[in-house]
Amino acid sequence: MISSKGFAQSADTVDVSSIQINKITNSSILKDLVESFGQPDTIFDGNFECGYYSLDWQPELKSVKVVRYSGLEFYLVNDTVQFQQVIFSKLKEQVKITADNFTFTNKTTLEELNVAFPNSYLNYIKEGGNTLRILPCGFCDGELRVIVEDGVLIAIEYWTPC
Repeated sequence: MISSKGFAQSADTVDVSSIQINKITNSSILKDLVESFGQPDTIFDGNFECGYYSLDWQPELKSVKVVRYSGLEFYLVNDTVQFQQVIFSKLKEQVKITADNFTFTNKTTLEELNVAFPNSYLNYIKEGGNTLRILPCGFCDGELRVIVEDGVLIAIEYWTPC
């Protein structure tokens, strides 16, 4: 569910576990990525030194691999897919990203983002720049960065701090 609650008026929230890229969800595996997007351009060990994806910091993690396609990046965390980034201009084929009840595409406008994420939009206006920030929960360190150029969505990334 999309919510405008969070810290004060810092940002709207969206449940990142609800994110789907085409039919890929956070319960998908590498086989599902290959069926949906073909063979990845590259797969490699993440070797994160700190943060949520660090094997040293998170003992429950057995492996974190980075899976890249042109314009798409996913992490395989214990063999399960987690969305990281879509750069629409680099995609070989267009995708739809659904989070809660909102669908992001390469045609999503700033006006549509304003309606769906009013607090994040107000912060976007105050901050200037090209990034609208949506929180994955009310008290999370990470954020969904929605990048806009010329009034249209060009990229989305799930950012987590180190």
